[in-house]
Amino acid sequence: MPRNRGVVFRGTNNIVVEEIPYPNFELNVPEQRRKCPHGAIVKMIATNICGSDLHMVRGRIPPKVGTVLGHEMTGEIVEVGPDVENFKPGDLVSVPFNVACGRCRNCFQGLTSACLNTNPLAAGGFYGYYLGGGWQGGQAEFQMVPYADFNLLPLGNKSQAMSHILDLSFLSDILPTAFDALYRASIQVGDTVYIAGAGPVGLTAAACALQICGAGQVIVSDYEADRLKLAAVMGCETVDMNSVAGKTHGIRGVIRSFLAEESSIRSWRPPREERSMSTLLSTRRALSAVATTAFLA
Repeated sequence: MPRNRGVVFRGTNNIVVEEIPYPNFELNVPEQRRKCPHGAIVKMIATNICGSDLHMVRGRIPPKVGTVLGHEMTGEIVEVGPDVENFKPGDLVSVPFNVACGRCRNCFQGLTSACLNTNPLAAGGFYGYYLGGGWQGGQAEFQMVPYADFNLLPLGNKSQAMSHILDLSFLSDILPTAFDALYRASIQVGDTVYIAGAGPVGLTAAACALQICGAGQVIVSDYEADRLKLAAVMGCETVDMNSVAGKTHGIRGVIRSFLAEESSIRSWRPPREERSMSTLLSTRRALSAVATTAFLA
């Protein structure tokens, strides 16, 4: 059996790489015990660090000691359970950050982040997360993904995908999270879009607004000069929230000062990561068609 190591939370500001059990098709943790014949074991190729991981490591929302962190995963299937029909060993896949069954009322409505069957503690299961239901995180060498036919996203031609694997790793969380916000805001071609916050999700949303949604103008505000420089390079107008308008009048004051007139602006503020769990699997699949076409053409 292959060795398995993972990034393990041992306390605030204390994470270590440790040997962890090799996964099987069963979840046996204090939170829940269940067999998962519908699962797949995935060998990780690329994982990303999310702001939510930092919140946990720094003690803001500390997980249980011993939690394997990580929920942004891309990898290769090495084994499938007997109930899996659409995937096979060797397939390259993107793994969503939330655990969904695809069968409950919420999943049928597209609310996969509030699945009713994957977490006895609350609606919605999440990998390596505070109160996520006990599912092992993806910052490991191997991980079991339940309900594989519903959750996994195939990346197509393996050799072509591997040459763009770091780009395609964005499909696991950050790209669909950013795009879903624009989708929910009904951004249309030619719109002026305001994004408060130039962190990773905010910058990705800005890129999506310009390159996918066809926004006519994107305004990004932040307190950090380095972040605003990145937004400017992308072609965004930038606003320093340390300005007089930002400190005195907040977001509305900044926008009015910037535009010097009233304007209809569709706006979205990147929520705190622990609350930004509304990404739809349907959005991921739609985005994957765009992304894989762009990267693999």
